[in-house]
Amino acid sequence: VYCHVRAADIGPLGKPALFGSQLVGTYGTYVSDDGEWTIIQCDSALAGGVNIVEDMYMMDLNDSLFTRGYMIEYYFSAVDNAGLVSTLPLGGGGAGAGPSLATAPVKMFEFTCLPTGKSDLLYVDDFHGIGCHEGVVELYFNQVFEAVIPPENQPDRYDVNSPSSNISNGLGGRAKLNHILHDIDPQKGYAGIIWDSGDLDIWTITDGLCGNDKSNDAQLLVDWLDQSDQSVGLWISGDAIASDLDASPTPQAAELLSAWGGVQLISDSYFELSGGRYSGGVVNPLITGTAEGFFSTSLQFNVFGGCPTINDFDVLEPTGNGIAALAYPDYGESPYYAAIQSESPNSMGATARVLWFGFSFMYIRDVGAQAPMVRNELFNEAKTWLNMGIGNTDITDNDVPGAYSLSQNFPNPFNPVTTIKFDIRKKGHVRLRIYNVAGQLVKTMVDEVLDAGSYTKEWKGTNNLGAKVASGVYFYRIEAREYENVKKMVLLR
Repeated sequence: VYCHVRAADIGPLGKPALFGSQLVGTYGTYVSDDGEWTIIQCDSALAGGVNIVEDMYMMDLNDSLFTRGYMIEYYFSAVDNAGLVSTLPLGGGGAGAGPSLATAPVKMFEFTCLPTGKSDLLYVDDFHGIGCHEGVVELYFNQVFEAVIPPENQPDRYDVNSPSSNISNGLGGRAKLNHILHDIDPQKGYAGIIWDSGDLDIWTITDGLCGNDKSNDAQLLVDWLDQSDQSVGLWISGDAIASDLDASPTPQAAELLSAWGGVQLISDSYFELSGGRYSGGVVNPLITGTAEGFFSTSLQFNVFGGCPTINDFDVLEPTGNGIAALAYPDYGESPYYAAIQSESPNSMGATARVLWFGFSFMYIRDVGAQAPMVRNELFNEAKTWLNMGIGNTDITDNDVPGAYSLSQNFPNPFNPVTTIKFDIRKKGHVRLRIYNVAGQLVKTMVDEVLDAGSYTKEWKGTNNLGAKVASGVYFYRIEAREYENVKKMVLLR
């Protein structure tokens, strides 16, 4: 079992790449490097430091080398007795490939030493790895970041690994205040933090007391808001962060929610508040800007409830310095609010602004046919109010697909021609290849760099030599940057 490692500086200081035997820590054996990728053979795993664990392997990196700005990408390859190679994550390797030749998977593991110094924005992905490799929330934010924020200020990202498992992986368990505190030094700290917990019901912004998780996210955010000597903005979104903190007995949870956020919880479910399952509860409520808030009153969008048992959205009320920013539809002649904005002076004489959503960013849907434009517009207005830097002049991004996709071929089954459609979200190298049921390559449809956009390719049932192939089941696979997918099709002659 081998670990393939690449350590490069992505910050503004231009630190040299790290490679070679210096990367090996306590466990593992240096194999080779090409000046970019280093290959380390894993040792047998040990339990208690002395007992070998059968069929498990371990390695260690020399993390004393890793300082702010370094991104460490890595993947694993394993070679069996027949010389066949597999990779983790999946997507690389191949028959006969040795460890130095194993093809890198489309998606890799990575960690980055923060702050990188390239951005004064931090995105906390508190839904990481749920629904896909990156986590579904990140996919929605990434396309908006690219459309609205200039390339030179794309946010740093903190992934909360296993966010639903309550195991101390929150920001408060890994960062100290001086890591994120914003001051006049542009290489230090963050002027804006964006936090989204998706549809998690519990263990969202933790308070240091909930079960096994000793991360005190709430205290860290409170201290950052209060002690930054430059103005800062915090954007919190998630289906149940307010209800999760409201249930906490700790003072830091209450301080973040009420004193800084200006939020009072009315209900943990707009669906139940508007009638529930048996009285016409609203599953996909229409959200609008309020007259008193900073959002445009013409702004409107739905939040997608999907199934009433999946998505419940917090209903909020302003308290203290809070002002209603977004509204749910009134019910029973009572107004209900979906977002609260709050502005407060901190102990350093600076201004701290907080925007609090009762729903996750990933559930925003345009009421028309312009998605993801509504997310771009909403994000742009929020970023401006939160003082999160200058945005792009053009935020439409109309010609770029919102996500990578591979459609089912049509017709299917087919004879003699079928069409394959795919969407590419970022410019990069794309491979589209057809295989038979034995896993043998039949036809390479695409193997080149493509611009972002939508594409169609016709397959006429021939192999790479132009000969017709037999009737049967075939698979077509796409690989494009961080995306890969496989679908099945049937040729009937």
